[in-house]
Amino acid sequence: DTIKEKKRRKQFVEQIDQKQNEELQVLREGIKALLHDRIIQKCEYHIQIGKVSAVDIQELEYMNEPYKALGGNGTVKTMLSEVHKLKKQIESEDEE
Repeated sequence: DTIKEKKRRKQFVEQIDQKQNEELQVLREGIKALLHDRIIQKCEYHIQIGKVSAVDIQELEYMNEPYKALGGNGTVKTMLSEVHKLKKQIESEDEE
């Protein structure tokens, strides 16, 4: 292998790494956006009806963990705080 070939291969590998890192960042941002939308939508629903079940709180917290890990902002935290203040719904009421 000549020095030029090694240099070319190194540049090629660096370009691939950079492209993969960019794509990974886009995927992260997309997943974060989807989680944000879903959490906010679910919080707004429960705030509107004025109650929430333990299962729904668990689901919201389950979605919130990866959202926070991806750098989620305070909007979701504020909404979740409001949902936690709601009247707790008895599970059998889910079937209304």
